Amino acid sequence: LRGYITPNAVWHMGGLFGRSTFAYIAFDVESTNLVYLKDFWQTDLPGIQKEGDVYCKLHDAQVPNIPKLGLAGDVPLSPECAVIASFAAQRTRTQDYLKMPDGEHKWCPGQPHVDPYVHYRLVLETLGKPLSTFKSTRQLCEVIWDAIIGKECGFILMECVLMGWDSSLSSI
Repeated sequence: LRGYITPNAVWHMGGLFGRSTFAYIAFDVESTNLVYLKDFWQTDLPGIQKEGDVYCKLHDAQVPNIPKLGLAGDVPLSPECAVIASFAAQRTRTQDYLKMPDGEHKWCPGQPHVDPYVHYRLVLETLGKPLSTFKSTRQLCEVIWDAIIGKECGFILMECVLMGWDSSLSSI
């Protein structure tokens, strides 16, 4: 486990159901650097890729303009669980209580659909700056261009991975 000190979230998404995302500029106690810490509930279904795994694939393929990934993973039930069993993570149970034994939602009007979630944290070692701090129109355009290049290369790479094509940077 690694320690981070965070002030109030710089960004959060409210809502009763969903990912409940919070983002922090955090102090990494071990490295003494500032990092971007994202805390959220990720959909916990087969076939859903973890966000940290996506960053790893993008870095392995040398996609430009992608933040450097630090640590990422499911949040353990407790610090002791992190040492004993990596599968003992914080998971939602709401979806278990919405369904009756026959799979119906008879007691709940509207027949809601609630996916299972696992508590997940992601640390990016690259900190960006707010777009409102740009010094000139040229600097703003360069930043937006870099973001477009990174996103486009990442999108093409992920399409190649999903389709089973050669995903090396030279073939993109």
